[in-house]
Amino acid sequence: MIHINSDSHFEGVDWASPDFNDQLIQRLTKILKTGSKPDRHSTFSALSDFFEFFHFDFAEFIGSIKLSSKESDQYFTSILYEIFHDEFFINYLKDPAHSNSIDFLLLSFLPEVIDEIKLNKIIQRIPLKKQLNLLVYCLTNMREGSWLLLETLEGLKDEEWKSFVCSLRNKYFDEKVLAKLIEDNGLSFEEIVQKLDAHATSQVQDILSKIDTLIDVIIDFPMKVYEIFAWHQSEIHQKVFDLVEFKKISLQSENDLKKNFLPFIGIKYPLDKAQSFFQIFGLRGHHIPFLVELKMSFLDIINFLFLFWKEPPANPEHTNLIPLFVYSFLKQIKAFCQVPQEFIHGLERIVYACATRGDRFSTMEWLPSVIKGLDAVVKVANKESSGRIKLSNFPVIIFDQSNKSQFLKNQKYINDLNERYQSKIIHVSKKETLQLAKKLGIVNWIKTQPKGNLGYGGARNCLFFLAPVIAEAFKNGAASFKDILNNNQQLLVKIFRDKVLGINCNDSIIHVGEDDVFIPTANIFSDALLAETFHKEYFCRPAYIFGRSTQYNFPILDSTHIVEKPSYAFYSVRWRDEPFSGSLKGMISKPKFCLPNYFECEEMHTYPPVTCQDYFQQSTIHFAGSRFPKKLFPRSSFDGLMESFVSTLPTSLRISMVSSLLDQLNARGKCIFPWKDSSGWMLNDFRSLQQLILFASKKETINEIQNRFWNNLLSLFQNPADPQFPIGKDVAALLVIKQHPDMPIELLKYYEEMRIEAQIFFAFGKALIKHKENSKKLTLSLAKEEVEKKFQIKLSDTQITKDLYNLILSINKLKESFATILKLVHNDSLK
Repeated sequence: MIHINSDSHFEGVDWASPDFNDQLIQRLTKILKTGSKPDRHSTFSALSDFFEFFHFDFAEFIGSIKLSSKESDQYFTSILYEIFHDEFFINYLKDPAHSNSIDFLLLSFLPEVIDEIKLNKIIQRIPLKKQLNLLVYCLTNMREGSWLLLETLEGLKDEEWKSFVCSLRNKYFDEKVLAKLIEDNGLSFEEIVQKLDAHATSQVQDILSKIDTLIDVIIDFPMKVYEIFAWHQSEIHQKVFDLVEFKKISLQSENDLKKNFLPFIGIKYPLDKAQSFFQIFGLRGHHIPFLVELKMSFLDIINFLFLFWKEPPANPEHTNLIPLFVYSFLKQIKAFCQVPQEFIHGLERIVYACATRGDRFSTMEWLPSVIKGLDAVVKVANKESSGRIKLSNFPVIIFDQSNKSQFLKNQKYINDLNERYQSKIIHVSKKETLQLAKKLGIVNWIKTQPKGNLGYGGARNCLFFLAPVIAEAFKNGAASFKDILNNNQQLLVKIFRDKVLGINCNDSIIHVGEDDVFIPTANIFSDALLAETFHKEYFCRPAYIFGRSTQYNFPILDSTHIVEKPSYAFYSVRWRDEPFSGSLKGMISKPKFCLPNYFECEEMHTYPPVTCQDYFQQSTIHFAGSRFPKKLFPRSSFDGLMESFVSTLPTSLRISMVSSLLDQLNARGKCIFPWKDSSGWMLNDFRSLQQLILFASKKETINEIQNRFWNNLLSLFQNPADPQFPIGKDVAALLVIKQHPDMPIELLKYYEEMRIEAQIFFAFGKALIKHKENSKKLTLSLAKEEVEKKFQIKLSDTQITKDLYNLILSINKLKESFATILKLVHNDSLK
């Protein structure tokens, strides 16, 4: 139990109370509001009192890191937002086990307010033992800041130190073992490394000794399932299954497993090669969804599989994942140790591509992690090929929508990477992107936003439609992007038909990059092998990720929710430690299309029908950032929220609108796409993007899409409270404005604006119903005219209704949209 000083501002806060965090924040808010205005001095004083509550000397810590005035302002501000809105921060402080590592928590917020040189100097001053403890902290408390600290720590010393840190980050060395070794004050750094290496080697040897037995367990898997269900049925004296048919299926499955696993039986992997394999793939961090957790080591997973059948499985439907997991592992280790050229063959089929809206590459994780991964594959393969393979054989495409100044900075960063790794990163501007799209005749699929950037669908279509063309052109000898644009149209169309449409069954496989996603090196290897295995299929493979789960959690930030809990505004970027499906984040996929509009949820419109799984991987990490406001010295949880609302609320409403009216995954049985089945996946057995487009562009298909969409649209406005269309409830929530004493006046004004926006939205819906007997085009036009006249506002100047209008317009224009790409399908673009 922590005892509070009698003169503390936090005296009386109930440590055991379930609303402990809220009590603490209320006290802090009261302190911050004391005085005429917020400034550096008053904020520092309040934070010092706050940390004194946890028996930590904040003043001494600040003195040790020597921040400038500007850095201090930003740093104190970021800490306040963490306290106000992040569940992790206070809960970490509250745990007595963390009393000696509060300074590590505070260090993890430094990378976002100081430059790399200053951060390096601060970490250099820390004694070795504390540096080792900081490593453990960062590895066990992953966030953006701790990741950047790991980057700094890795480059802190010589190659031996760098190798040591890499072994920890790649999950070959165990940070839990390291934490115990650090406590032994008699050990030198060299002895610690030796003991960690011995521990890892022991695990590798144990794994190798169990491979053949593991294969036997897997082959016996189906009959074991049969025996369990036969026993269960005999116990309850009731016929639940046709055991004769069940046994027949189980025997067939056993024979199939014998055939699949036969190539791996009896292989003896040299210890040194196996060690090299696990130094990349890790000895921890893998998981079998629904069966084992991320925190289990690979050896623990193997031991778990041996024991799995002692009790009937709790969830039999997922037991088929076990053979997939083991088969994936065996394929990877065999290729790595015996035929590493298989990885190269796979890489030759993959195009690594990423579209960004203008971020600073030097602070983003995707590009350097992909280059490092590709470099590792090439180095492994070159051990068997006398160094003949070059990293530049595998171009990486970046579509960059930055302004001129940021584009030049990004170009410099790319040039540095290319020079350091001898890689070929192709940096494409928005202007060049549109020039290529125009030459192919598909600008409407790329420029989907009325103003500004390409839009979500357009950015994705850059990866699926343009990246394979660019990569192939460079492989064919283009020395610059200008060379590509100077190619005659016929050649570019030929590449498009081959690499994008899959006319000759030679279509590319795209790694769908997102600039803030880290790709483990292990996954570059596994993706390559998967690509080589399934390149003849029209397939996709989603990746598992942990980190910020932005694609799932977009709440509507109405005033009722915000007054109740202001941190609700940042729920969409909550950090999740357990892996979840990342959708397109790290996916590899054959070319597909996103509808030509700018809306979020663009990844859900189409998925290739064959969904491959390769579970022997590390989870990718999504570092989307906390996205807290930047307003200096907040005094309450409401301060700075307007910064977030301006983008977050419209984004949330667009996602709700799209999922309600398109229902891409058929979650509510209202999916508008005829190629989707009841579970939201592909119904038809398409073999290429060409076949998918030919089906999607049929007159009957387009009519069906439009009819389903308009049925959803009119149903929504006939009954806005219908739970099958969440957008109705979400917009209606904006009609009610709930106030709070701490709510800034600008936020209240914003909610008043959104209340009027909601009124316009529902008026537009009523107008659509009123004019529904006309053609769809005329209905839309009349409804627009009526609402603009009633509210004396142009629809293009609204937020919610403008997005709805543009969504309707994009669905109404599907025939015209498909017409451009059909010219490429039929090879008549030059006619």
